[in-house]
Amino acid sequence: MQRLIKMIFIDGYCMVHKFLDNIYWKYQYDYLGALLGGMSLLEDNGTADPAYERDWDIAVGKAFDESRAHNYTPELAYKAAIIFLESWLETGSDEDIRKVCDGMKKGKFTDLWNDSIENFGKPYLMLNGDNS
Repeated sequence: MQRLIKMIFIDGYCMVHKFLDNIYWKYQYDYLGALLGGMSLLEDNGTADPAYERDWDIAVGKAFDESRAHNYTPELAYKAAIIFLESWLETGSDEDIRKVCDGMKKGKFTDLWNDSIENFGKPYLMLNGDNS
């Protein structure tokens, strides 16, 4: 079970990061740039901003509890992403994040999500410890 949760954290998180990055570049939602910076993964697979890791863990747990399949799927990561963004909306209002969250619920970004599933990679802030 622990291995499954770790796979959801890393793979699902990377899919969601790629997805939000795709939205950022396509729609130029400014706040997503700041969000993506904090979401970047470090070499130890921790997030650049530790709050993102905690919030993602909570979102994955809620999505997993709500899932009937109780196994890893990209759909589970997508649901966790909505929960993750909703939690950020609860702490403050940001129109860009609201647009993304509402669009996800309506299936607006299906093409970008499908691309993210096929082409996700680890969103390293520092690649291989190279700080230069």
